[in-house]
Order: sequence, then structure tokens, then C-alpha cells
Amino acid sequence: MELHTDVANDADATLAYARRCHEICPDFFIVKVPLTPAGLIAIRQLRDEGIRVNCTLGFRARQNYVAAALARPSFVNVFLGRLNSYVADNQLGDGEMAGEKTTLASQTEVATFTRGLPTTDTRRIAASLRDATQLPNLAGVDVITMPTKVAHEAEETLEKPWRSQLHEQHNVKLAINGEPDTVRIEKLWDVSQAERNFVQKAILSPASNEDELRLIAADHDLEDLFPAMAAKELKTIDNVGKIPKHDRWQERIVRGDLAIDSLMTLAGLASFAASQVELDNRIREHLN
Repeated sequence: MELHTDVANDADATLAYARRCHEICPDFFIVKVPLTPAGLIAIRQLRDEGIRVNCTLGFRARQNYVAAALARPSFVNVFLGRLNSYVADNQLGDGEMAGEKTTLASQTEVATFTRGLPTTDTRRIAASLRDATQLPNLAGVDVITMPTKVAHEAEETLEKPWRSQLHEQHNVKLAINGEPDTVRIEKLWDVSQAERNFVQKAILSPASNEDELRLIAADHDLEDLFPAMAAKELKTIDNVGKIPKHDRWQERIVRGDLAIDSLMTLAGLASFAASQVELDNRIREHLN
């Protein structure tokens, strides 16, 4: 049950609507809450109340590491198909294996952190698959979601038994114009010591609201985790769609106050918001 995008940055509203959705069908409904500072604050409270939550719109191992540590959602995601498209569409490389490598790293990082913790049961989702050939490269991930077309293709073409890929180091190649310092693609699958320190601090001194969570991140030089965006910048993201233009954001990525994962989360949320507006308008037509 995906909440309305208008509440994505409002923890109190997220709590109110998530509880209402849960009450409708507590045995089967899982509430989807986006990976925003407000979302993480709300998810932590919802999990304390026993409400199952899918922390959606994740694009990097560190995002899911942070979410699992601070909020304990039932599910976290890597939208790996979009990551591959980001690399390919921006001509940074061939787009192969970036999403798969990130997803496997997310699986390992979250599993390592949560192992043995009785209050944490977070499962990892490989989301947004584009074709059946990706499936064997994701063997070992908790959950894989895909369009029915991909599932049918897999049934028809994949015959050999799969072997776990959790310890594989998939190679991701950048194009000549995709120089590492201007892309920083390795940050998709690496969890830095600063990010681990941030998690420990946020666990010991939990933030009471989204602003406090942003400040703790900034204190650990992690401005790119929850980046500050001007209204004009957000409008640019809205206008482009799910796959941002890397050149537009390269300077900020190099500077370190924006990263591919946080940019993709903002783009994904903007895309959902546009679809939400269309749905709202159709509903209003019927109500009128």
C-alpha cells in the first residue's frame, strides 16, 4: 500500500495514513514509505507499533544500511534497473552490472548488520528488473520483483541451476567519458566509515525528527545522503523524469554534497508524484 506522495516529507502525516492503511488489512497490507529523512523517522515508529513497512526508492547499499539500522523496515530495495539505465542513458558506460553489484552489496551489508538482532527482520528486494538474464546474477538476494513479461521470459529461457552470487565481485566498466572522479559510481556499493559512524551515532542518540537526522548526517560530512535542494533544482528533477541527466549534477557529485543514489531517490519520488497527480485528477472527475 503506497502512501500518497504528498506525505513523503511529513513524518506525522506518514504515520497517520500508514496506520489507516494497516487497519484496513493488517494481515496482508505492507505500507510503502519512501526513503526520506521524514520517512525514516516514521518507519521507526511504525515498526515499534508492529506495522510492516517497505522502505522504498532505495538505490544504494548505504541507503539500505542506514534504513535497516535506524528504522528496521520489513523490506528495503535497490531499483537496479534504473541504476543500469542511469549509467547507459548518460553514456557513462554500458550500463551492465551496476545495479546488480549494488544490490548484492546491499544484501550483504544489511544482512551483516542485522544478523542476530532480535528486533530486526529486514529483507532485501532486487527491484525493477528489465530482462530475465539479470536473474542468475542476483541469486541469493532475499526477494526479486519483476514484470510478468520478465518472469515468463525466465521460465522459457533459463534452465541451468543458479549459484549464489553473494560473494561475486561483478565488474562495472565506465566509458572513456565516465571518469571515476566525475561519477563516483563506487559509492553505490561501498559503505564508508563515515556512514558507519553516522549510523552508530544515530542509534545511540536517535533523532526525534527529520531535521535532527539531517544535522547528524551533516556532522559526519554526509551532506550527499540527504542533500539540500533548491526549488529550482527540484523543478529540474521533476521535468526530466526517472533518469536524471548526469552532466547537470556532475559538479555537485564531485563536490560531495550529492550522490547518484540520493539523486535517483529524488527523481523516483518526483516521477511517482507526477503519476499521483494524474490519478488524483481522475478520481476527482469520478467524484464530481
